[in-house]
Amino acid sequence: FQQGLMCQRSAIHLFDARRTRFESRYVFGEGTETWREDILVNYNPGDMANDLFSICVNKRNNYWLGEFQSNEEHRDFKLKKLLGDGDCFVAPVSVSKRIIGVFYADNGVDGKLSAAHYNAFNMFVQQASMALAYVGRKK
Repeated sequence: FQQGLMCQRSAIHLFDARRTRFESRYVFGEGTETWREDILVNYNPGDMANDLFSICVNKRNNYWLGEFQSNEEHRDFKLKKLLGDGDCFVAPVSVSKRIIGVFYADNGVDGKLSAAHYNAFNMFVQQASMALAYVGRKK
């Protein structure tokens, strides 16, 4: 999973049953051992959202946060404390047009990411979304 992304750490954060918060369901990489317990982010629907995961879902956009990116204001303090100041990518996870959570990837606490990393992340997100849509139609 993380090798296809070309990133050291990655996770899939899904909505809880009531769609009120994101829970870390699948985590990969060094330093992610506590993410399942520690990363519980409340979902804030609408224009008043100020955390990265909610903004990503509400705007249905992929984000690259980092030194040279303009989206740094979206880095929530709680997530910054857990994930660090390094570059990161976030994208919505959807099944049949319904968003069920977010994909997350980075290169560690202070790791830099490149355009090649971002392209690999976006390719992974597209392929995973197609696979989820296919599985969703089979049920």
